[in-house]
Amino acid sequence: MSRLEDHVKPIVVGLLGDKPVTLDRDDQTTLAVWAVKNAMVYEALRLEAPWFFANSERRALRESLRLLSPTSVWIAKCIEQAGPFCSASALSGVAEISSDQVRAYVTTMAFGPLAIQVLSGKLSSSNPQSTTITGDLRPGPWNQVTIQIWPIQSERVAWPASMGLSGELGLDTFSERWSPVNS
Repeated sequence: MSRLEDHVKPIVVGLLGDKPVTLDRDDQTTLAVWAVKNAMVYEALRLEAPWFFANSERRALRESLRLLSPTSVWIAKCIEQAGPFCSASALSGVAEISSDQVRAYVTTMAFGPLAIQVLSGKLSSSNPQSTTITGDLRPGPWNQVTIQIWPIQSERVAWPASMGLSGELGLDTFSERWSPVNS
């Protein structure tokens, strides 16, 4: 994990600065793995159980530095947000192809001007692992506010996005943008 922290530090420092930044595929992957690791750590700080991430998934991330499937990660610029922020929610829905339960967990965190959102899903064993999990977005200018860094959509992405999140209210809205998931 210290190797991951050393690798992500210059990326995060760049995103926290005032100048535009370009993230290549390696930067996006490193930042996404770091974000999922942080989502797992934040979840482990909760006293109530059960946890979404299994110990085996935590161990696999630590050992391989590969992301769980299906997982998506976005970044957004915070405006007028000085301190840290973290919010997490369990989501659930029903898979359309098999009527089985689909579980998801969304973690939204912010470190000053950088907001990161991780959405991870789990399918029942009767659903093929290649099944795509989608969710319903609540209304908002999400395409102008967020930059998806995982799964990688573009070889290079430009930071910041054209719009930002305003203070804690913006972060609250961002953290609540997902409705129960469907596959």
